[in-house]
Amino acid sequence: MSLLERVTGKGTLFGLGIAGLVLYLWPALLAPTVLWSDSRLDLEWARSGAGLWKPIEETSSDATLHPAKPGYLLFLRAATKAVPGMDEARSVVLVQSLLLWISIAAISFYVGRQKGWGFGMGLYLLLLLFLRLRDSASAVMSEAISAAGFLAVTAVLLFPPWRRLSGYLAAGAAAALLFWIRPNVGIVALLLAAASVRPIRGLVYVAAGFAAVVLPVWILTRSASGGDSMRGLSHPVIAGAAEYYWSNALGPLPKGSPKERAAEEIRRAAENWKTLMRRSDVDARREMVWRCLSGFFGTEYYDDRWSPAYRRLNGASRVVAPFLILAAISLLLTRPFGDPLRSWNLVAPLLLLSLLAQNLLFGSLPRYVLPFLPGIFLMALVGASSSRARGRLAAVLLAAALALLLHANRGALGWEWG
Repeated sequence: MSLLERVTGKGTLFGLGIAGLVLYLWPALLAPTVLWSDSRLDLEWARSGAGLWKPIEETSSDATLHPAKPGYLLFLRAATKAVPGMDEARSVVLVQSLLLWISIAAISFYVGRQKGWGFGMGLYLLLLLFLRLRDSASAVMSEAISAAGFLAVTAVLLFPPWRRLSGYLAAGAAAALLFWIRPNVGIVALLLAAASVRPIRGLVYVAAGFAAVVLPVWILTRSASGGDSMRGLSHPVIAGAAEYYWSNALGPLPKGSPKERAAEEIRRAAENWKTLMRRSDVDARREMVWRCLSGFFGTEYYDDRWSPAYRRLNGASRVVAPFLILAAISLLLTRPFGDPLRSWNLVAPLLLLSLLAQNLLFGSLPRYVLPFLPGIFLMALVGASSSRARGRLAAVLLAAALALLLHANRGALGWEWG
């Protein structure tokens, strides 16, 4: 490669990096910050230390359906003070946006060194222009940080940069950090790490790394759980059992001690599921399809009226997004990986199956699946680079079948208005 080609290549990388940073910081500084009821609770808890070293006082019905996440609360305590003179929500959004862009840029660079710079730039542009990911950073919620972490875990599991045994420990510890930021992401990251290890004894090291981070935090925050041994897990379970995730369908929420309330929530969630499974009418079948697929193909609402230019770009990105997800899922289900990543032909379907189970258990919300999509895109691109013509044809046929299913159940593509 000549000197001119090297300079041109570095200039292209630098230009793409700056363009991506501007794209991420522009809305972070100018767009309205999004504060949900959960966001306000998290900020309040982070200020007071509730959920960290103090029990949570349940002063509203929102508090009974929103479990505390110690890792994210600790992040909020730091992020709200990261930019002096800026209001708390804006400071959090700015920090989240910056960390998410750093993760995308760093992982694209890292993977580019393994697979070629063209591959790395393609991954970078795909993730950069998947603006649902960027939009998640405008809300004071844990999706953006979780997505940044899961993308990093996926990349280092695909292309380990370390000695095998120490890498397994690190992968388990990373999954544990994600667990305390967003438990469902941490558990799926742990499954991903466990399924991809070779040899089997590596499972011991993954488990050890996970336990080394989870257990101390569990013990330190035990008093903050308020006597609920399930740490709020029953809340998303009963919410996920509601018809189309409509909380009003649940009726009056259970009362009593945290332990009694958790037991009643699990009982009522099981009863709701039994009622749905006993039905065989068209509405029940339509709801089951929604529960399975909306988390993958639905879309979070984002108010992009603050900028006509960003609105046009965002609209185009959201129209294309379901097709990208459909293509990635179809490819990963056709065993595209060759040596030395052949084990990922099992790992990738296991990831998709775990997300399907998550949709059914906790509710089929797009924002629950969103943190996993960057990792899914990375796996799909790596698989596509080694798949054979027969596998690509199978992926096309599978995508066509899924597209027909979605066409017949277009409610699964609907917008989640929040």
